[in-house]
Amino acid sequence: MNRSSVIWSAVRNWGPRFGTIITFFVLARILDKTEIGMFAAAYALVSLTELFADNGFGDAVVRTQDVTRGIATSILILNFALAVIIYALLTIFSTEIGSLLGVTGIEPVLQLVGLSLVLNSFGYVPQALLRKEFQFKRLAFRSLASTVIGALTGLAMAFLGFGVYSMVGQLLATTVINVVFLWYPVVLRPASPQFAGIGHILHFAFGVFGSRVLNYASLRMIEIVIPIFFGPAALALYIMGSRVPAVVAQMLTAVMVDVNLPHLSRLVNNPPQMKQAFYSSLRSLSMISAPAFISIAALSPEIARLCFGSNGFDSELIMFPAAILGAAQSIGYSNEVMLNACGLPRIVLRMQICAAVLIAIILTVLQHSTVFTLVTVYVCCHIFVISVGILYGSRKTHVSLKTMFAKCGAFFLASFAGLAAVYLARAYAMPASPALLRAVILAPLFVIVYVAGIGMLDRDALRSWLNRARKIRAWKQA
Repeated sequence: MNRSSVIWSAVRNWGPRFGTIITFFVLARILDKTEIGMFAAAYALVSLTELFADNGFGDAVVRTQDVTRGIATSILILNFALAVIIYALLTIFSTEIGSLLGVTGIEPVLQLVGLSLVLNSFGYVPQALLRKEFQFKRLAFRSLASTVIGALTGLAMAFLGFGVYSMVGQLLATTVINVVFLWYPVVLRPASPQFAGIGHILHFAFGVFGSRVLNYASLRMIEIVIPIFFGPAALALYIMGSRVPAVVAQMLTAVMVDVNLPHLSRLVNNPPQMKQAFYSSLRSLSMISAPAFISIAALSPEIARLCFGSNGFDSELIMFPAAILGAAQSIGYSNEVMLNACGLPRIVLRMQICAAVLIAIILTVLQHSTVFTLVTVYVCCHIFVISVGILYGSRKTHVSLKTMFAKCGAFFLASFAGLAAVYLARAYAMPASPALLRAVILAPLFVIVYVAGIGMLDRDALRSWLNRARKIRAWKQA
């Protein structure tokens, strides 16, 4: 992948997420918690069913060398047929689903949100074909346009008093624009369906599908369980608390996988060089992810109050552990990329199975606890699985744990020192100060302690930052 593709891949992944999270901040201040929880429950369920509609066909098209128009058309028809069947089931059983989730009045919301499933089915194949041809610039423009139009639609409907349907309107507007831009200019001219030779595509697609289902079970099943046990308002609290760390995690992970997986895969026949490339990427990622996530944890009370207003009260109790999990996941994803590059996807699959089983157990056992207890134990289970995966994965890839710690340990230790400094300053110096004032003072405090910690623990990193700063200053002056 060339540099231009990497840049446009970053724009495609980051731009929409920035727009979406900013829009969510506004809507979370306007809408009622129950309305936010109702939409979140419907969207979580539709996201699960969308796994069955896509079925991994998109990634299979990207991977397969020769995809004829007939095969692409066949996959398009399969995607649409599956989406229609699933949407029909959601519509027919919407009342029963609402009763199961314990969310009163979710039926019309679920039926409208489900329309995005049918609309998206027209986009899986064109998007895969564009990715296959490295058309990230076009995908980036399409993502940005759909995000802007969807955000304007949602905000306008919210200010006009449409309540929960403003979030539905945002989703549907975004989906429609996405699909339109995928088809125009024309990417695929449908041909007569060709099912001969589609077997190897299906085999790969089902493997991707299984991995995605396990990933959903371990990471997002909690969004379906929370309204069942604690109601839609609790789900809204969880969504507000976890949204910021989740967006940061998605932004870092998407570009890391886009860039590191093909890079490491090319070095598979040169193990020493492959290890050095892994250590280098791990260091670069940790330099960003550790302070990013741990600063969110440190400033979670201020972020919750400033972003969500009175609706965000207590969401910091969820944001804190969610941010710590994000920091751990950044290392876990690096480990998974290394395993996949080494041709060991079965180990990644085993880790996903262990995580899914463990999460299913704790969700069942803790159904009578509080949502805060559930989320805390949920995060601890994920960190445990990530730790075991890193230990086991290092043995299979012959990566040194000592070297891994040397590459990224300083960034995490300095970040936790910053977190401790922020919490002590908040508790003893400004316990009753306004959130904005605390944020203005505590954020620089975190940065100062973090940089000081890096200066003591990893002077090479600090010298590198100073050299880059000098070069940027010289370039600006020139």
